[in-house]
Amino acid sequence: DVQIVASLRPGVAFSTAEDQIHQLPAFKNMPSTVKEQLSQDEEASQELFESFLVSMGAAVLLIYAVLVLLFVDFIQPLTIMVSLPLSITGALLGLVWTHQALGTMALIGILMLMGLVTKNAILLVDFCLMAMQAGLSRDLAVVQSGKARMRPILMTTFAMISGMVPVAFASGEQGPMAVAVIGGLLTSTLFTLVVVPVVFTLLDDVKQFFVRRFSTHVSVDRTGGSRTLAQSQPVATVHSPVPALHPSGGQSGWQPWRKRP
Repeated sequence: DVQIVASLRPGVAFSTAEDQIHQLPAFKNMPSTVKEQLSQDEEASQELFESFLVSMGAAVLLIYAVLVLLFVDFIQPLTIMVSLPLSITGALLGLVWTHQALGTMALIGILMLMGLVTKNAILLVDFCLMAMQAGLSRDLAVVQSGKARMRPILMTTFAMISGMVPVAFASGEQGPMAVAVIGGLLTSTLFTLVVVPVVFTLLDDVKQFFVRRFSTHVSVDRTGGSRTLAQSQPVATVHSPVPALHPSGGQSGWQPWRKRP
């Protein structure tokens, strides 16, 4: 058997070199007796991508399950899950902009992002829910959540980005991982402050629609003893005016993390 072996030039990804080889006229017109055989590194790379997809799916399910347990709700955790595709998009754009390959280290960075970016959405959604429980309207709670949580969100994001910048510029295999983390943090932070409040209001509308549509109460007929199901009637409620919050999230006499007795 005759084997042709070649090495990659520095800075050239394996996938790029493979595509260029496949475009060569000599490769396209090879006789049937000549076959391409993947190396052990390429086979390991394919297995890595397959296992990465399984790991990503398991991570998404675990994150959603934990959020359901924390919020005791199946709808609002979906708002937090919206931040995941925003981060992955930023990670891929960062790799394309810096001409980095989507290799092992880049995949590890994307997995790290899935645990980092959800904290921004958790801060916003948790503040909205506590403010609504304290008596604020939904729209006012959404506005105040952005004012109160924007500063800690930006502080933690820039702190993580600052720690990854030296790794991104260092010569080594960790560069793609740092680039993926930086790109994902930037896009998720910028879009989370806009997209998450919008999705929160939409899902809350959907939730209220189903609550009004399917809420029933049991009424007992005292004469015959029979029980019937009837739709519950809306109950008029009167909310006392709540003073506006300061941008810091605090206000004299009202604290969003404490429930009123």
